[in-house]
Order: sequence, then structure tokens, then C-alpha cells
Amino acid sequence: MRQLKSSLQRTFHQTVFDFERASDQPPSHPFIICNEEQREEANLAAFAKLSPLGLAPGYGKDGKLIALAISDGKNGRLIEFKPERISTETRTDLQDLLSSNPSGVYAFDCGTLAMSLYMDLGVRLKDGVDIQSAFPQSTFRKPQHVIKEAFGKGDSVKLLADNLSHIYLNTTYDIEDPQRHLHWYQQAWLAQFIVNFSNNRDAFSKVPKINTADLNFNVRDSSNLIIFEATAHVRQYLQYLEMLAKISTDGKRLDYLKPAEKEYSFTRKQSGGNPNEIVVASNTFNNRIRNDTNVQMTISGRFNNYVVSGTANAFVGPSGAINSIDEIADDEVVSLRSVGRDDPTSAELNRDITVLKMLSDPSTFENAWIRNVWYTHQKISWKKWRPPIARRDQPHDPDADLLSLLGRLNASQTAAVDAMLDPKPKQSLVVIQGPPGTGKTSVISAFVSFAVNSFEQSGIWLVAQSNVAVKNIAEKLVAIGFRNWKLLVSKDFHLGWHEHLYGKVESYVIRSEEFNTAPTRKKMQNVKVILCTLSMLSNKRIKNFTKYIPIETLVIDEASQIEIGSYLSVFLSFQSSLRKVIFIGDDKQLPPYGQEDLKDLQSIFEIPHLQENVYFLDTQYRMPPQIGGLISTSIYDGKLKSNPKHPAANNRFTCFFIDIEGDEERAKDSFKVFIFQINIF
Repeated sequence: MRQLKSSLQRTFHQTVFDFERASDQPPSHPFIICNEEQREEANLAAFAKLSPLGLAPGYGKDGKLIALAISDGKNGRLIEFKPERISTETRTDLQDLLSSNPSGVYAFDCGTLAMSLYMDLGVRLKDGVDIQSAFPQSTFRKPQHVIKEAFGKGDSVKLLADNLSHIYLNTTYDIEDPQRHLHWYQQAWLAQFIVNFSNNRDAFSKVPKINTADLNFNVRDSSNLIIFEATAHVRQYLQYLEMLAKISTDGKRLDYLKPAEKEYSFTRKQSGGNPNEIVVASNTFNNRIRNDTNVQMTISGRFNNYVVSGTANAFVGPSGAINSIDEIADDEVVSLRSVGRDDPTSAELNRDITVLKMLSDPSTFENAWIRNVWYTHQKISWKKWRPPIARRDQPHDPDADLLSLLGRLNASQTAAVDAMLDPKPKQSLVVIQGPPGTGKTSVISAFVSFAVNSFEQSGIWLVAQSNVAVKNIAEKLVAIGFRNWKLLVSKDFHLGWHEHLYGKVESYVIRSEEFNTAPTRKKMQNVKVILCTLSMLSNKRIKNFTKYIPIETLVIDEASQIEIGSYLSVFLSFQSSLRKVIFIGDDKQLPPYGQEDLKDLQSIFEIPHLQENVYFLDTQYRMPPQIGGLISTSIYDGKLKSNPKHPAANNRFTCFFIDIEGDEERAKDSFKVFIFQINIF
């Protein structure tokens, strides 16, 4: 990374507010831009100890913290750092500054910043305050939304919304951008100004403080027993801190794998007559235009092309409008691209909020699921901690359908289903590995059928990473005749894009816009099982379902594709009802998203102490035995057997490689090769 060779001094003039009285206008002041090797220029001792400090982090293209802006309203610094976690005198000075300010340190997304300071710079924070937490009624956590809420209705100050949006437009600290200094410093200035000027001092005083610097506290569990003491078990707390920091920074780096801009494939539709608006339809789901996205349009004018900015809104399914302050009329739109990354999903936001909560409340570390998944040194007394699963002690005698279902399971599948049904506390967490074609979906459906029909069990939630995997489980439930379930689907995925996938299960679907009205006691009284994606558990309205169908048994399919940090908010949010968690997947197939870029991402299958008792589905029914044998030897240490009744006999060729001449070209999500053409006369 190229760093500044010499420090710079600039004069700061705020550009976000227009004050009615000139006397209210904040004074201009100098701020210094330097790198961490320029300690004298940084001069962090110049900051007033009795003034709130505002911070604004600058994250590089890989999501690592490479710059930090600091403001107390009268002094300012913007320090650029090397990406390595090393010790420098400036970092020592920064540690002193951020751990000794009695007026507090304020930042947007302060939990994420605290973890990046710790993980990337080795710097800890004391009395950190997350600004968004002072505005819990705000629908969004975007800084610009919170600032609008704090100042948008004031009589003495007018918010210049376009200027504000421009400051937060770029989320990547680009070392080549000459405007980066002013934008990032103004973010830090806004962080302290919102505390000093707005009428929310009481709200800020009630926000729990983030403290990663002072370890002199005890953490107690729900029985008021000390889990670890400050003097004797600091090492354990540091392990928890390392865990949270890794989850948070991994999440940040995964966010930064999203493209900073996207070129959209779209079709222009008939406009409604507004010269400042065009109506378009996205051509593909993965490349769809999302609401509130900032876009730039290249327009073919009469003499040359020109570029105008706009905002996407009113998108339902593929179609929506792009509004611009410039007139577009009927000129041809040559291209359409996004400016900035897609907003975080509800699951990504929930991850950050959970990290923030755990930093602010160390007692959350007592969560038994978190301790058992992430740590081997913790002795978990599941029996003491976990109430029993609500179900019959003795099962009903199985009917003919259940006996038939049981007869179709092989020995390894039966063992897996038995473990899933086992109510004993030591089986609170079950891991099942299923290579391709071994009947993972059949095992899930058999478990559901036995749990509900034989043991009268309820509160079963079946989740997966992808909508398609959830839909496949739903179709299997239909195939075995099980009816007591509902399927929760996002409107954004279903409407206008994927209705055709749900033909066999449409009567069970509840779409997200119905979440406030669909779940009633009468409608849910016979529902024993809920299906949805893992990210759907972060939907704010999921509680409308959990109050009738609490999450007691959570079955997670595609678990090898899910980074373990994704479970953090689930374990914390549903700890009062959660009794059993079952992970099903195969780490020999698809890894967690982003593992190619972030090599140390882990799924549940990469946690060593959880591999001691994995249930292995040992017979595959999909591949011919000849191919199955090769896969077994090469990947599964010879443990994977093949269906002996497979129609492909051992003396048949089952795999052919054909060399085709011709040019390869893209065909939607795959490729095709044009071989020859037949002309018929």
C-alpha cells in the first residue's frame, strides 16, 4: 500500500448543515493527514481529554482497517496505517488516546470498528459508544439515515441531504482518491458533532459502553456464578475477544468481496411520462437492481454520451424505476451501473448487532451453544443448562407409512435419525456428514416424520443456506405425505423471479410481506415444522412465528457451506427456546462462501473437537458404482459404499470423455459449443 511521504495539513469546513444563525456555525479548524510512522505530526496528545472523540474507520479493498480519522470538533487527524499487525509508537499513542477519554469515543458501527482496531492494529478501546444504538427506532443503521433522524426536523439547522449522501457514498478507503481525506475526516467530525449538538445526550448516556481495554471485571452466568475472574482467567476472556474479533472481521472482509460497482443487464420499459425517471427491468436475479441503490446511467445524447446519477426505487420483482435530478426524456440508456456495494443483508446486520451486544454485555459469553462450538476447554453441563425437549417419553406405535419409511433407510441413515431423535442432553449437538447421493434429505424427512407422528414433537425448524435446498426438503415432505409445516420465503426471491420453483409446495408458502398477518394462533395450531433459509431467522418479523412455533430443534442443511460466524446471532437470539441443533452437510463438497479468498474461514466441519462423533452416511445411490468407487477412494478414504442395486452393471462403461471441436460461447449461466449446422431445403 502506498503511504503518504510527508504529512499534510488541511482546513476543515463542514458541508452537511446550513445553520439559520451564523453564530451556530461550527468553526473551521485544521486537521492533519499523516501515516503512522510520522508520530510527531500525529501528535495525538493534542486532543482534549474532556471532549467526546469521533472516529471514522477507513477500510481497504480487502476489508482491513488501513486508516482512522479522529476529531474532537477543534482538532483533527487522519492516520494511514500499514496493513500488517505490528507495534509502532503511533499505535501506542492511539491506544492511550482511545482508552483514557472520560467523555467517551463515538463511532458509527462502533462494534465492528472496535474489533477491527483489535484485530488489525492490536489497539483496544474503552468507553466506546455505538451511535446507531442511541437511535433504536431508526429503521436503518446507515449513518446517513441516523443523521437525518437526528437533524432532519430541526428548526435552526437544515440538513443538506445530497452532500451527506456524497460523504458516505464510497465505503472503501481508496489510497488513490484525492477526496478521501476530506470525506473520511468529515465522517469523524459528524460522529462527535451528533453527540454535542443534537438533543440526544440522554439517549447516548444510556447506550452500553464497549470495553476491550479494561479486563478488570467478572463475568457471571444466570445463576450468578462467576464464569471467569479478571485476575485468574484473563486468558479465557482474551480467547472470547479473539473469537468475536475473527467473526466480525471475517464478516467485514466477506462484505468487501462484494463488487464496489456492478454493470446491470436490463431492459428499458415504457416510462410513466416523468422526464426525470426511467422504468427498467433486471434481466437476471443475481444481477438484479435493488431498491435504494445509487446508480450511474450513460445516456446517448444527440451529439455525444453523457452520464447522470440516480437512485433505484419502487422495485418489485425485476421491475422498478430509476429517478434522477437530471432530465432523461427518451434518450437511449446505453449502460446502467451501481455506485457502491449492495447494502448488507438482514443476516449480515444481525451479525454485527450481535457482536456489538456481546461486547457491551460480557455475560452473553455464558451462552452454552457458543461455548460448546468455539471452545474445547469449557465443560458444558447440558443437563443442567438445557431444559428437556417437549415430547412424549414413549413413542406411538408406528403406522404402516412410518414402518415403510423406516424400511427404506440403510443402517447409517437409521443411526443418524436415531441421533436426531435422541432427547438426551449429551446429544444436544449432532453433526452428520453426507457425501453426494447418500440421502441427506431423506434422513431429514424421516426424522421429521418420526419426531412429529411418533413423539408428538413440535418446534422443529429446518433451514439451509440456499432457497433451493429448502425447497428440496419441502418437496420431500410432500412426497412422504407429511402435511404439518409451512415454508417461509422472501418476497424478493419469490415474486417475479422464482414462483415456478414452488409449484409442488405453493400451498405451504408464506411470503415475507405476509409475515405480519399470516401467523395467527388459529392458522398455526397444526403447524409443527417451519422451513426457511438461515438468513430468514434474522428477519425482524420472524418473532411472529416463533411465538407460536418456538425454535426448539434446529436442523441446518448445507452446513458445510455456512461459515460458523453465521450462527452467532441464532445461538444468542433463540437461546431461551433452543434445545437441539443438528448440522448436516459435507465438507468435501462446497466450502463456505469466500474461503478461496479468506483461507481460514471455517464451517462446523472444520472444528476439530466437533469431529469426534460425526455420523457418516456411508452409501451413495446417485453415481454408478464405477464412479462411486473412484470418489470413495480419492476423497472419502474408501468409506463410501455404492448402491449394489444400481442399474449400471460393473462391466459397463459409465463415463465418456468426448473431444469436441468448435468455439465455446456463454449461454446464460453455462457454456455451449457450436458443432455443426444442418440446413434443410
